[in-house]
Amino acid sequence: MQFPIRQKIADRVWRWRRATYAVSAAVVLVTLASVFLSISTPPSTIEVSSAPTFFDANRALRTTQELARLYSDRHLGSEDAAGAAAWLTDKLSSLDIEHFNESTLVPYGDKRVAVDNIWVVLPGTSPRTIVFSAPRDPAADARLSALAQAAPTACLIELIQVFSTRSHQRTLVFLSSEGGSQGGLGLSAFLHEYPDTERIETVISVQALGMEGRDFLQAGITGPGITTPGWLVETATRVLARASLDLHLPNLQEQIADQALRLYSGEQVAALRAGIPGLTLYDSGEGTVTSGGLATQGAALERLLLSLDDAGSPPRDPGTAIVLASGRYFTHRSLTILGILALLPAILMTFSWLAVTRLRPEGWLRHLRNLLSFVVPVAVTLFLTWVAARVGLMPVYLNQAILSSPEATQPNWIVGLTLLLLGLVLFIISRHFLGYLKPVESRATTEMAKLTGGLALLTLGLIFLLASSPFSLAPAVTVAWIWPLCTSFLEPPSPAMPWWPNSRSNLWLLALGLIGPLGFYAYLSANTAAGWFGAWWFFLVQMVSGAYGIIGPAGTAFVAAGLLLLMGSRRLRLKPVESLQRTNGLGTVEPPPRVLKVRKKTGQTKG
Repeated sequence: MQFPIRQKIADRVWRWRRATYAVSAAVVLVTLASVFLSISTPPSTIEVSSAPTFFDANRALRTTQELARLYSDRHLGSEDAAGAAAWLTDKLSSLDIEHFNESTLVPYGDKRVAVDNIWVVLPGTSPRTIVFSAPRDPAADARLSALAQAAPTACLIELIQVFSTRSHQRTLVFLSSEGGSQGGLGLSAFLHEYPDTERIETVISVQALGMEGRDFLQAGITGPGITTPGWLVETATRVLARASLDLHLPNLQEQIADQALRLYSGEQVAALRAGIPGLTLYDSGEGTVTSGGLATQGAALERLLLSLDDAGSPPRDPGTAIVLASGRYFTHRSLTILGILALLPAILMTFSWLAVTRLRPEGWLRHLRNLLSFVVPVAVTLFLTWVAARVGLMPVYLNQAILSSPEATQPNWIVGLTLLLLGLVLFIISRHFLGYLKPVESRATTEMAKLTGGLALLTLGLIFLLASSPFSLAPAVTVAWIWPLCTSFLEPPSPAMPWWPNSRSNLWLLALGLIGPLGFYAYLSANTAAGWFGAWWFFLVQMVSGAYGIIGPAGTAFVAAGLLLLMGSRRLRLKPVESLQRTNGLGTVEPPPRVLKVRKKTGQTKG
């Protein structure tokens, strides 16, 4: 069916679109190249201490074996966890070392558990403080042996004995915490309650150490939107190299995915959330804990503390977003600029369609109400999901869901399907009372208004995602670049590709735009315990736990509403330009046909 639409409008939009994508691609490529060519380096170098180390590996091994034998199952909230806390308290008392103990209730899934923190403060000549933390509960890696899981606590006790008898400038706090793999629940509670938190300069955390034959340690560096500063990574790298150990960091892709999906774990999360440079060192996989392994790694930890203690004031963190193994880094500001440039196609094409969609004010008000009919059911469904968590139907964790927890990765299908059904009912009700089912304007004007509204919702949602974090925008980059290609005009076949199908709808462009979100979903499914059928539930638990804040879900709601509206936008067929009856192209493409009237009595026709 042919529609009377303005040929010049289509030509103008196509020209604007070509210019938009050409300019946007050039600007993004130049900016991306400049960002990579000007990766920032750490502002200063901390000298590696050359002082002798006194870490006693044999004594640490005996302590490791004792803890692993007495309390092998120290999971958060278990009897062995309480027993290990009492054991450590007795151990410090027998060594005549003053210590502090505090128990704090924190939300953990569908319950609240007590996190027991035990710490020792060794005052120095300066009130500036370094925290060394070792969680007592096991790490998430099930392949680790009981000895490897107990070794961090043994190293903590050994370092307390070492530094209690040697001079040091800074105040050293040795913390035995819990919930290390759960984003540092114990450390987070400690930083909240410790009276001199503003004096803490650095947090070093260790998990699973002491295995024989290791030539590297892994590092936990990511936190909520930020990463361990480059100067701390560079210092740890050089200190470990002194002990013939490499420091392995997550690669660029892993850091982006972990930040976008909020998959970071380790106690550095709590430190970075509090604005304190933090680094977690750990080993993973199978291996045998020996005195030789403890000697190498324990001495490296002692030297790291000595190096940080001898240094001057630590450099100010410029806002590290991604850090490389050398300590060079990308700043949060540079990634935000790239994110803003990634929105150019969506922003420019939205304004282009606004410029050519001619509606009276009352028409725009009616279409605005129609936009709300798509946004309201999505937003209310997300709000009901939050309410379901608050009444105990879904687990809630502290800031982020725990991938090692079954409640976070195994879907509650009853709750999930109920929320889906409520969302469908809300959508039907919203469309009935807020939306319009029979357009008042012409078909061409209606389709352009629908397309404009869908792109406007998309752009607003992308801006919200960027405001939440440039990493939150990463899954939607394909959406930001492909969906603005949607149009309400059926494009003529390309001479270069005459075989390319000419679709009457924008559905195939919408499907291509979903490549990014589906790719991140596949990453989560394949690399974590969530799996393909549990990843969606994990996202919901993450949302209600506050991992994405409020702006992130709001942006998702607008993008989803834009998708629903764009799915209903159709393309209109244009007549060839040579068939225009008016040279200015502002008339109809084809005049209406003549109507023949038949006079019944004479049978003659009159035009």
